[in-house]
Amino acid sequence: MGKNKVFCYSATGNSYHIAKMFSDDVTLIDENTEISDETESIGLIFPVYAFSIPYPVRMFIRNKIAKCNKDNIRYVFAIITSAGLPLWVQDHLERELGNIGIALSYVRTLRMPTGYLPLKKKACSDEKRDEIVRKAEEKASRYREEVRNEEIHLPGNGISYRLIGHFTNTFFPPAENDKLKVSEKCIGCGKCRKICPTKNIHFEGATAKIGGNCVSCYACYHVCPVDAISYKGAKGRYHILSEDELIQKRGN
Repeated sequence: MGKNKVFCYSATGNSYHIAKMFSDDVTLIDENTEISDETESIGLIFPVYAFSIPYPVRMFIRNKIAKCNKDNIRYVFAIITSAGLPLWVQDHLERELGNIGIALSYVRTLRMPTGYLPLKKKACSDEKRDEIVRKAEEKASRYREEVRNEEIHLPGNGISYRLIGHFTNTFFPPAENDKLKVSEKCIGCGKCRKICPTKNIHFEGATAKIGGNCVSCYACYHVCPVDAISYKGAKGRYHILSEDELIQKRGN
């Protein structure tokens, strides 16, 4: 595929786990991510947020992909992970890229476990997680071969479905999440700060403080080793895939 670059946005590790199947060199999306002018093909791998594109991914498209040398880009693919309700996110992505003059060549969705607390407050068990991930990996292996062959696969929603998506394109920038609380149990290990995709967590003394730049991914909640971060009604922790590798790659 020439000079292929895979860019991934991942908080609880699901999308990153899949991204590693498509490339040995995955770049995590943040405000500092850049695209080389020599890039010929782009892969975007990210989860569904609020039935649409996560805000950081949307900003990456508008601020970074839009400004790169698009003359060399001949193939753009996307793998979108969700808990089973991707709805019109594929159409949103196709239109977002079209607005900057890039054609989406290939897009697929994969069901992965959810760590989104407002949707499911009881954490997914390791056994259930592994079952869902195994099925996703089987599909991802097939999709990987299709991408390597630069096949075309575009959103296939019916016209009425796409019209609904056109008028409900969600756009939620980061904000304060007052439902996440840090207790005195915090031991200052820093895992929550390192896993946070928006660098929204800092420390005052040995206690973590959650700022106002939250995208409600809840990675901090799930990664805390001593249950110091709470969310009302939530039980258990989702065991993050490739936790140590993801934290190291985040580079905080």
